[in-house]
Order: sequence, then structure tokens, then C-alpha cells
Amino acid sequence: PEEENRYVFPTTVKPETEYKLEISHPDFETVESTIRTVKTVPILSCDTSTFIDEPWWHRELKTSLSWQDPADEENFYMVIIRQTQEVLEEWEMAVEHLRFTTDDPDLIQAEVFEIFDDQYVTYQTALFNDLSFNGGVKTFDFQITHPFHFGNPDNFRERKVEVRLISVSKDFFKYWLDVKTFGN
Repeated sequence: PEEENRYVFPTTVKPETEYKLEISHPDFETVESTIRTVKTVPILSCDTSTFIDEPWWHRELKTSLSWQDPADEENFYMVIIRQTQEVLEEWEMAVEHLRFTTDDPDLIQAEVFEIFDDQYVTYQTALFNDLSFNGGVKTFDFQITHPFHFGNPDNFRERKVEVRLISVSKDFFKYWLDVKTFGN
């Protein structure tokens, strides 16, 4: 099925499985590609229970994400922090931009994306390799800041923060860095 000019596959991919994709169209040459999915990495914990109140109506959600890195192999990770909030009509312009801060020495690259519709969605990504923690437990500590410059935070119907850990391939890791380094 097609969703807004992209094909959504009616299947769920499995870890450590090879898939072949072939695309054909009568007016174009057939193309094909093969990819092997990466293994699943177990998340050991994700603590989002602590808030720190800062001056000037800032409030920080202190977050700690831990996972077990498989030993003796190169592994690459992307942490996606996603914030969604429904905005009351009279406060449509009073959206809060997601920002995360960290002093993690393993962080290689961070990026933010914003989408505004009937909900305001912000994605922030963090990219890692396992050079300094190969085979060990990695804990990524960061703070998510909510600046309340435009008014009372109670003016929002609902606010959610979702944290995802994705194991990515070396090719994807290099591609992502190249795209972000040299522009979209």
C-alpha cells in the first residue's frame, strides 16, 4: 500500500535476516537491492522519572537509557527522542521546541526535525558507535528541556516523550553522517 508517495511494506522485518528488494516499472529499468538487517540489542533500562526545575520556567526531564552492546563486533546506534503534544487552538503558536543536552563523550552527531499538524512533533536523534564500550553496558544520560516561554504548560492537552534505541548498519551510519555533514 502507498502512503503519501511512499510504499509501506505489509510485513515486519526480522533481525539478522537478508531481504532482497526488486522494483520494476514498464518505463524504467528494473533495479534490485539486498540488505541484511541488524540484530536486536536489548535495552536494560530507560529512566524518565526525574524532573529538574530550572529558573525562567525551564523544566528538564532527566533521562537515562542503558543497553548491552554485543561484544567483539562493530555496532552502530541511533537514539531517537520524539516529543508529541496536542496544542489547544488558542495556543497554536505556543509550541515548545524539544532540546536535549548531554555531555556524553560517545555522542557523534545530533539532529532535530520538527513537524506541525494537529499535533506538534519534534524528533531529536543521537548517533553512536561502540568504539569505547564494545561488549559493555552503555548508558546514555541526557536532559530534555521544555522551555515555557509562551505561557503555562497546562495549556497543552497532552505531551508525550518517546525514547527509541535503533541498531543501525555501518552503511547507514556512514550515509547518515555524510548527508548531515555535506547537506541534504
